[in-house]
Amino acid sequence: MTKKVFVKEMMKANPVTAEPFLTAFEVACLMRDKRVGIVNVTEQGHPLGIISGQDIIKQVICEKKNASEVTAEDIMSTPVVVIDPYRPVQEAWTIMERHHLEQLPIVEGNQLVGIVTKQDVFQMMPALTEIKQEWATINESREDSLPGQTYSGKCEDCDELSTSLKIVDGRLLCDDCIAGLKNE
Repeated sequence: MTKKVFVKEMMKANPVTAEPFLTAFEVACLMRDKRVGIVNVTEQGHPLGIISGQDIIKQVICEKKNASEVTAEDIMSTPVVVIDPYRPVQEAWTIMERHHLEQLPIVEGNQLVGIVTKQDVFQMMPALTEIKQEWATINESREDSLPGQTYSGKCEDCDELSTSLKIVDGRLLCDDCIAGLKNE
């Protein structure tokens, strides 16, 4: 059985933050100085929104607004989609895919404690893309499966990631869950 990897194990702590009253100019300077493309807007550690470089370009520069007069609160994306640090990385990936996010703030006790990006997930678990593709194939052709064929993905009983799933009674199961069925 494979070990679950939790978001906390791969998050970047102390993400770059800005107060909602900062100007777009100040946020842009913060991005430049910290060498980041995204800043989390927080108030007393509580996430309120996110500002990307693209937000500043689209909502300030292209609209010919004065960057010293527009506040972070005016241009931040909200509501913020977040995840708990003790959730599995697979869940973070699913959330990012569903909401078309490149990064996901990590919130514990209503406080921003870190950030995880798609790039972090790719580096930690390069098999995720392969697993996602295999799941699509599996869901399309379960009936056409060869007896004894193995798959990579999440066990439908224990929710653990495995590289040796087999179809048993129409469900994808890991070796441990198959062994448990035999012992019943």
